[in-house]
Amino acid sequence: MENLSIIKQEFENYNKKENEFNIFRALHNEMDEVRLHSRFISNLLSKSSHGKGTKFLELFIEKVLKTEPNGLKTEFVLTNAEVLPNEQDREEHKDIDILIYNDTQAIIIENKIFAGDSNHTNKEEGYNGQLERYYNTIKNGKDNAIQREPILVAYLTLTGHQPSPESRGNIKEEIRLIDYTQNINDWLTACIDEIPKENDLISAINQYKKLITDLTSDVGKAKEIRALLSDNIDDALKHKFNETYFARKTDFRLAKDVQWHTADDFFIELETALKTELNADIEDRPKPEEITQVTHGKRNAPSLVIRFVYGNNVFYIANDQNGITLGNPVNNEWECDLDYFPKLKQINFADFSNETTFCMINKKRRAEVIETIIKGIQLSIAKNPNTPIAIVEKLIPELLLHAQNLSNTPKSMDEFDNLIYTLGQINGIHTISKDLYNHILETISSLTHIDDETP
Repeated sequence: MENLSIIKQEFENYNKKENEFNIFRALHNEMDEVRLHSRFISNLLSKSSHGKGTKFLELFIEKVLKTEPNGLKTEFVLTNAEVLPNEQDREEHKDIDILIYNDTQAIIIENKIFAGDSNHTNKEEGYNGQLERYYNTIKNGKDNAIQREPILVAYLTLTGHQPSPESRGNIKEEIRLIDYTQNINDWLTACIDEIPKENDLISAINQYKKLITDLTSDVGKAKEIRALLSDNIDDALKHKFNETYFARKTDFRLAKDVQWHTADDFFIELETALKTELNADIEDRPKPEEITQVTHGKRNAPSLVIRFVYGNNVFYIANDQNGITLGNPVNNEWECDLDYFPKLKQINFADFSNETTFCMINKKRRAEVIETIIKGIQLSIAKNPNTPIAIVEKLIPELLLHAQNLSNTPKSMDEFDNLIYTLGQINGIHTISKDLYNHILETISSLTHIDDETP
């Protein structure tokens, strides 16, 4: 009961704090990385109407990028320096949050308020990390991108945490870690010192500083409250916390933050399970702004969808008003079999007043749901006789019979490969992907002594 009293008091305190006016909150969602944070910072860095030329950029390089560890190793030339986006060109260059460049050098800034890295396989280039993708885009000048080298990659987060190894990928250079808590706050203070008193820009920067100070404290508070709710989830339900603080008609910002982190963690954990349990290739996952739209009750909020390839088959897991559903697009149609997900129909990350959704705050309950989804996918594959992997499963006995009569030699393996492709053609599989081939070989190898490198 003591923990519930603490939670209740925190919600009430934050509700009073939300009545403080802030121009940035009035115009944007405070967690909007692109349209609020990156846009405001890039406009200060660029030669915009603030009238300070490259002074703010110079201060940024000196006070943020040059500081150790992993700072700029060489002088960044301000002559002909440009920043994207800016007042004239409001679009991100190749999806890069902030790009600073001169005639020969470039600085890539990836801005993360809450979200994890958006990693997915680039089949043409052979890399899948977000930072790796941006780095190679600028290094190689792919698809009319600005081409520069050397490149500094800076990773901006609330507290200065590391990007994932997958996001870093093949980047050999050090990545500069910068944070809002100290680096950006100190830079903004230095910018104010360069502005004449009684200038409107000082008021704007101070309001932004207040916003990021609140955000930094809000993140810690939201995680603290979520941990308390998670440990006391049944008692919180008994006292109807889900209806009091998480109902759609209420406007508790702290509750919205708890919802956001819960939904984001769910899809991070689901993505991990798909990779580890099914060896699936993740093609796309919900974007931070999509999670914000859903958990903050925005109109026309999208479905939250994770798309992946499993057994040479494309699947979608979606969450919306229909709950959590599994989709397999066949002939441009959406096939969902909710028989595998009877309980999951109740989960909707737009409505935490629902008891089942509210329980997703608890990590153990999320794990149980994810385990159910994984089993449902496996059942779906087994039930559908027309998927490539299901057809292959039918071929295993015949392949095993031939494999037992083969020796582990290059010639015998060539014969075995030909048999796989021949049986595939006969059974309607016209293309055997590398993943599907590996699945066949691993299955046969576990039953015989046949083993070889994949083609």
